[in-house]
Amino acid sequence: MASSRPTDVGLASRCLPVLSGVEVVREGRVEPFLHTHPTLSSSSVRWAGFAVEDYSIPACVIPRHEHLENFLHVVLRGSVKYEVLTRGRVFDFRASPGTTFILPQGTIDELRWKGPTHRIVVAIHPSLLVNALDETATKGACRDIVSSVCLIILEATWRKISVWPNWPRSQG
Repeated sequence: MASSRPTDVGLASRCLPVLSGVEVVREGRVEPFLHTHPTLSSSSVRWAGFAVEDYSIPACVIPRHEHLENFLHVVLRGSVKYEVLTRGRVFDFRASPGTTFILPQGTIDELRWKGPTHRIVVAIHPSLLVNALDETATKGACRDIVSSVCLIILEATWRKISVWPNWPRSQG
């Protein structure tokens, strides 16, 4: 599905659009991933190539949707059971702090979270991954290209979050 989101002029040559948030397609409409407002969102920062949102939410159902971008999900707090409905099958899982999953663009699923969680979700435009692959390949030190790209994305995400005003810091 084509997006009408504006591109960041400074990075237009690298084809990295500014994502207005983590969005999915439901019943043919582009909508926010969750039907609640995030605690924090990168939408006002206008980062090119990805969007980050922070949520603390109770048990919920996330209705069937298709991911417009590659998708990263990290549970920060909460140990709960959840179900994933995808490709006509139901999968049961247990999430705890640190549970992370990465879904490719176009994944269609529905989720049923059985308890409250604090989580971050990240939408990653495919061009950002291509640029990361190019960067990794030119360094020539990559054994597992997929792992390297994931690490680059996670590192970039945490680097941006660490300077994000009002981002909750651990009390370590």
